[in-house]
Amino acid sequence: MVIFGSLKAQNGKPVLVSLDLRPVERGFAINDMQKVNSAYAKDKPLNLVKSSDILFADKKRTIPLLRTMGLQSRPIELQQNGYVGSIAYVQQNVKMNGVPFSSVVNLNGDAKFSLKEPV
Repeated sequence: MVIFGSLKAQNGKPVLVSLDLRPVERGFAINDMQKVNSAYAKDKPLNLVKSSDILFADKKRTIPLLRTMGLQSRPIELQQNGYVGSIAYVQQNVKMNGVPFSSVVNLNGDAKFSLKEPV
C-alpha cells in the first residue's frame, strides 16, 4: 500500500510512503503492526494517483493534496468522501479492495477542473 499525505520533501514534492501491512521479520509475522518499507519524494505523483485504486478520501485533505500534484480547479467536491474501500486480513494475506480514482474525482473533462502536471 502506498500513501500520500501532507508531508513534502525539501524540494516541495509530495512524499510517497510504502507500507507493509503484514510485515514478517526473520520468519515471524508481526501482528497488529504496519511497517514503513520506504519513503521518498515522487516526481510525477499525479500519474500514479490517476491509475490507482483509492481506499480513503477526506474532503478537507484530498483536494489540497491533489492541487499540490497538479489539480487545477474551481471549487469542487469529491464524488465520494471517507472510506471507499476495504482492507481485510485473511490468514497470512492482506486483501485490499479500493475504488478507481475516477470514481472519487471526476476525470471526464468536466469544465469544473482539469488535471495537469505541476510546472
